[in-house]
Formats: sequence, structure tokens, C-alpha cells
Amino acid sequence: MLNHYSELLRQYRRMIVIGALGAAAMALALSLLLQSAMPIYKSRVTVNMQPSEEALMFNKGFMGVSQFNPATIIVQTHIERILSREVAERAIDILLEEAGGALPESAPGALDRFKASVWRNWARLNYGYFIPANARTRMVNELISATEVEVVEGSYILLIEISHDNPELAARAANALAQAYIDTASRDFRDQAEAFDATLAQMQTDQQDLLADLQRRRRELDGDADQRGSDSVRAILLGRRDVAEQALLASARAGVSAERSAALQSALDAAEAALARHAETEAEIDRTDQQIRQAQAALSQLQERAVSAALSRQVRMEQVRVVSAARAPLYPAFPKTLVNTVVAAVAGAVLTLVPVMALDVLDGRVRTSDDLRRAVGTRALPNVTGRLIAQARRSLARPGRPAPAALHGFAQELGRQFLIDGAGRWPDRRIHVTGFGTREEIARLARLIEAAVKISVPSASEQPPLPRIVALPPVAQLDHWPNGHGTATIIGVTAGRVEAEELARLAKRDGGTAAPVFLAVQT
Repeated sequence: MLNHYSELLRQYRRMIVIGALGAAAMALALSLLLQSAMPIYKSRVTVNMQPSEEALMFNKGFMGVSQFNPATIIVQTHIERILSREVAERAIDILLEEAGGALPESAPGALDRFKASVWRNWARLNYGYFIPANARTRMVNELISATEVEVVEGSYILLIEISHDNPELAARAANALAQAYIDTASRDFRDQAEAFDATLAQMQTDQQDLLADLQRRRRELDGDADQRGSDSVRAILLGRRDVAEQALLASARAGVSAERSAALQSALDAAEAALARHAETEAEIDRTDQQIRQAQAALSQLQERAVSAALSRQVRMEQVRVVSAARAPLYPAFPKTLVNTVVAAVAGAVLTLVPVMALDVLDGRVRTSDDLRRAVGTRALPNVTGRLIAQARRSLARPGRPAPAALHGFAQELGRQFLIDGAGRWPDRRIHVTGFGTREEIARLARLIEAAVKISVPSASEQPPLPRIVALPPVAQLDHWPNGHGTATIIGVTAGRVEAEELARLAKRDGGTAAPVFLAVQT
């Protein structure tokens, strides 16, 4: 099979080379034209995106839960922000400020006019009308379309690349886009920080007001407790005395009047009420103290959070920063003449091989020695190439010199075929040589057979003499093939001209071994 395809490549090498050279020439011409007319320069700025604590916590909680990489999700969010119209408009403003209010514009080329015409017609055919964009919208659209953002794998580093035909403008646009994104991110964070600070300040104010109210209530409770302290003590002492009196009177109930008993009972009730009020005041003081401690703890937490937010704000203000600013490129990124030429040459060769392989698969004609061997079996001779023809011509011109290896191998194969299919010996009279090609091709094949016979039977002086090689007219079809009695015939088959089925019938026509038919593919 390898020999089959190698022969195919040799046969169609001229077409393959022409296809490769043609494609390479077209690519070279187009690359040179584009290089002079509209080269594309690419300038890149490197941006470091430091994730926030919330993002890192998200990474830690997300890792291992899903098949998606959380870092990729976070970075993709930044990429979409960079490619947004808001950032692009801010970048245009920065460019206009740097350029003094106007950007350098070149006259649209033929390709630009063609693309604009295609877009106008496309819009009219699809939507029924076309709305031309103003200058600012056009600049924003061009900036977005010229922007490419890549991520360094395994990091939070973004590569922002701008393509333009002006190298200086490409570098300025890349730096402006990075600065625009930093400004936009800083502004958004600043707005969020201001809203957070306002909310935190309001919470601190509310907590301070609550603490002040609780402390004022605590002082009031302390005053009440001081005023009733002596009364409570007296009530307790009176209660103790009443208890003692009740104990004394209990032994002499009969001598105690009703008024005295009522007075003692009233005093005892007053003492108990005073003691109950004192207990309630102490409980209220305890509750107030607990609320004060809670309010103080909450206020301390808010103050700590405010300090932490102030510290982290300084860090997050540098969450996105430029690591390496863009510079004007020295060489265009497109077109790359050498690369395009080499790729076009390879593509042209491959595309040329497609019809060759299709013919080999779909067509039933004989093109290689393997095809011939499948059609006629052992009657097939080795492939006849232009190199063999040239070697045979030199061998006949210089009979004393040794034959080259390729020609010697062909002669040995020819002799082996005659020994197997030719009654075990060389023909003693003549060998007919014909073919399906032109007379010139038949003549070249006859010279090759003559040289091969002389190599296989070197002693020409001995008897019987060498067979005479007779070149017959071309064989156009099977019915016109002249078959002499007892004469061996060698037929040259031009590659790609004869059906394999026709050759199989032709090889069986002699009807015996006295006049074998041998076939060889001529390329």
C-alpha cells in the first residue's frame, strides 16, 4: 500500500508542485499587498486583577463543588467588563483628552468601503432600513471589535490587546482601555464604599443614641435606688420588729386589741411592698446594664468594621493595576509573509492531493504497479519510470559499462517472468512491444526491454541469438491487439488510461504459455 501511494505521488508530483507553488505565489502576493496597504499592528498591556476577600472566600467555598474553575468565572467577569461599552466610551474620552479633542483618522481604503457597503446592504435586506452611526459610536464599535482579552492560565493576570493599522494609536488605545477599566472599577467601588460608609455611619449613630438612652435610664434607676435605700432598710427593720411583736403577741392573743393587730399588719404589708419595689428596681438595673453592655459591644463591632473597611479600601483601590504598559510595536502582527506562504504551499499541496485520492478510490483505471498486479496477477512487470528509460538509453549507448541497480533489478524481474510464464526459457525469435500510449512511449519501452534482455543474457555471441525487440503500433483497444503465434508480447500501460477489467481480459488472451502477455505501467 505504501508503494502504491508513493507511485501515485510520483505520477502527480508535477500537479502537486504546481498547486503548492500556485497557492504559495498567491499567498505571497496577497501578503505583500496587505503588508503595504493595510498592515495590522497589535499592542498589549498587562493588567493584574487582585481578587477581593469576598472573591477568595467564594473560591474557597466553590472549589471541589463544581467542575468549573471559580477563578475562571471571576476573571471572565472582569473580561466582560473590559469589553463593555461603558469602559470603551471612557477609553475614547481618555484618547480624545490625550489627543486634544480629535483622533488621527486615515481615509477609508477599498476594503473598508467594501465592508461598509456590505453592512449597509445587509442591514437593508434584513431590517428594511439602515441607520448610519455617528463618529463617537463608530469609534466605540471599532475599539470593541479591535480588543482581545486573554487570561494567563492559573493566575489573575489579563492581557489586553488592541489591533490597529497605526502602531502608536494601538499602544495608546491599549493603555487607555486599561486606564478606563481601572477608572470604572475604582468609581464603582468608590460608590459602593460611600454607600457602605453612609449605612455604617447611620448604624453607628443609631447605636450611640440607643446607648445614650440606656445610660440615662441607668442613672435614673440609680437615683431611685438611693432615695429608697433608707426606707427599705427601715421597712426591713420594722418588719423584723413586727415579726418579733407578732411572736410576743401570739403568746398573749387575748390581750391584744383589734386596732393594734391591724396596725401591725399594715406595717408589715408596707415593708413587704417596699422590699418588692426594691427587688423590681434591682432587676431593672440588671436588665439595663445588660442592654448597655450589648449596645457597647455592638458599637465596638461597628467601629472595628469601619476601621477594617477603611484599611481594606486602600487595598481594594489597587485591585486592578497595570503591570506592563503597552508600547508601539515595531513589526506588524499581520500579515506574516513567510508563514502565510509556507502554510499556503502546504494547503495547496494537500488540496491538490484530494482529487488524486478521489480518482484512486472511485476510478477503476490502472495507475500503479499494485493496481496492475491486482488486475493481471503475475503477468505484471515492475513500474516503468522515466529514470529507468534514461538508464536504458545510456546502457545501450555504452554497452561495456555495468548497469545501474534499478535497471539491473528490472532485467532480473523480466527474466524471472519469462522463466515462470514463458516455458522456462527466453524467446528465441522476437519479443513484441506495444502499448496503449503513443508511438514514442512504445519506442522508449522497447529500448528498455532491449537493454534488460542484454543485461539478462550477456553472451550475445552464443547460440541461440538474443530475441529481437519489435515495436508494434499502439493498441487502442482489445480487438486491435495483434497476437503473433508463439511470440511473447509486452504491453505498456500508461497510468490512468486503461481500465483494470480490460487488462485482466487482455492478460488471458494468449491461451497458453508459448506466447505470454506481460504488462507494465508507464509513468
